[in-house]
Amino acid sequence: MKLLDKFLVSLLLGVVIASILSISTTTLSAVTATDNTVTVTESYLKITWDLDHGGAIQNIQPVCSDFKNTPVAKKGIAADRGGLAGKESTIHAVMWDIISDNNPWEGYAVYAKASYEVLKETPNYTTIQITYTLPNDSPFAGLKVIKTYRVYNNSFIVDFNMTLTNTGTNPVTIDLSDAWGRPVGPMIELVSLMGSKQDEYQFMLFNNGKLESYYQGSSWGGAPGGPVKVDGTLKGIGIYDNTTDPSPWGFMIALFMADDETVSKTSYVWFETSAGGSQNTIIRVEFKPLTLNPGDSEEYHMKIYAGPLHREYLVKEAGFTEQQYKTFFYNPAFSPKIPCRVVAVELKYPVNVKIVTEGGTGVPKAAISVYDYYSGTPYVQTEIESNEFTIKIPYNNATYTLGISPQTGTTRDGYGEFIFKSWILPNGTEITGSKINVTLKEGDTITLKFGIRPLAKLVILFVSPDGSYLPQQAETINFTILGSAGELLFKGSSAPTSRNITALDQSVSPPRPGFKVPGIYVIQVPLKAGVYTLSKIMIDNTELQYTIIGDKAQATFTLDQAGKHELKVVYSTGGITGGGGGLLIWIIVVAALIAIIIIALLLKKKK
Repeated sequence: MKLLDKFLVSLLLGVVIASILSISTTTLSAVTATDNTVTVTESYLKITWDLDHGGAIQNIQPVCSDFKNTPVAKKGIAADRGGLAGKESTIHAVMWDIISDNNPWEGYAVYAKASYEVLKETPNYTTIQITYTLPNDSPFAGLKVIKTYRVYNNSFIVDFNMTLTNTGTNPVTIDLSDAWGRPVGPMIELVSLMGSKQDEYQFMLFNNGKLESYYQGSSWGGAPGGPVKVDGTLKGIGIYDNTTDPSPWGFMIALFMADDETVSKTSYVWFETSAGGSQNTIIRVEFKPLTLNPGDSEEYHMKIYAGPLHREYLVKEAGFTEQQYKTFFYNPAFSPKIPCRVVAVELKYPVNVKIVTEGGTGVPKAAISVYDYYSGTPYVQTEIESNEFTIKIPYNNATYTLGISPQTGTTRDGYGEFIFKSWILPNGTEITGSKINVTLKEGDTITLKFGIRPLAKLVILFVSPDGSYLPQQAETINFTILGSAGELLFKGSSAPTSRNITALDQSVSPPRPGFKVPGIYVIQVPLKAGVYTLSKIMIDNTELQYTIIGDKAQATFTLDQAGKHELKVVYSTGGITGGGGGLLIWIIVVAALIAIIIIALLLKKKK
């Protein structure tokens, strides 16, 4: 055999062997594992399961580029779940299942060693199965739990099925009716900390479409005041934060019953916060008790939503109604950009956009979107960041649909509220409405007209006479801001760790980031703050007169202009001074003079 032939044969064998080795050692690119965890990463979500704790979902993180450097992307949405009474007192989780006989209350599933198997991986999704079997020395000997998750490549929805099978030789009963005083069987609990616990809400969705939302909740028993009986009517539960702290679109973790059969198995919902002293918000679905004979199985079909509070996903994917979205989830402070959407066409031709305002100045926190006129497919969405900018369109001299969202909100500096009024087309025609159809060519100018109402940002500082923040000895100071008619606008607390409070107008939902100008307002503060006594109240370094009502002081002030204003509340270790204190001192002086005159008259009579 010639040298060249030998070389070609060797090369061919090498390629074949390499191909065989490649096939035999291929790992699923979306799945990674350690000794005690397994992780699936798709284009939208990264989900990690804890195999040492019954395959609980340890954490969920959004991974598409729009969430880069946001808290929910960097740390995820899981929290410490304290208050456990068995082998451990705390676990780190976002979703875990509970199978219990109340000894300990959290049961046995959380301490079971689980295994995993990747059932299928395609370009569109990865399906993974988590399995554990409870040991023979437990009250649930031979109970096998299989949890199957389908994580999609371009979705915040995860399909989730749970199957309980009795592989033992005796019946298995899951029933906490006697121990807990309510009919409870298997349970699934959501635990979360997305941004600040103070911003999180818990909700229940019923199969008749009703949605109930609760702000935080007490540390025991939850916001509704205890476990809520749902008795076969619960469609879903969840936790959400509709501020921009976790991401520019807030965030939600929710669990939905995927069919009527699973809905019919729901029994109660439990609400809790700060469990075990940890920073967390908790909501739990408690299914009805059940008994499984040997060989019997029970299935629960569900869906998980872990994603932003953007209409594009909550309404179109999670299934909430437009009204529910507007009432419970929407916040005008959200970025109007649709997160994680990729535009496939090339945007070539520039179109000019101008912003004109009436009533005030500022840049609206809104976005202009360009859609395909025929299909409604979004081409580009551009946030308004200045009064003049350009957008690009894929085709020249073509018809497009333009949209503006939101139509109301705040300016980027927070010093104004806007309302979108109209479009002015390249030919000068003015049209109202949130969407229009228009033919555009390179170099055209579209003008957006907004009305702006100025707002004043109010920062309340609790300080000592030298201007430094009050120390811990001043304790927590509760105060209120009222409108000119006595209506409550803001109720706040200044803790030792936070003596600088930015007040919001809480008379509207969501809260307005500033106060209308011009306007007359009233602040009420306590006369005493720990060992300190009120000295004076100042607005923008101008001292205010105040009146004393019981153990509180009340001062009226005016906000004439938009912008930032500082309201300083000064406390000192001396007696009451300032607006109310001056009146008190004057009364004391007058009383002393009267006493001197009376004594002088008495002495004169004696003479």
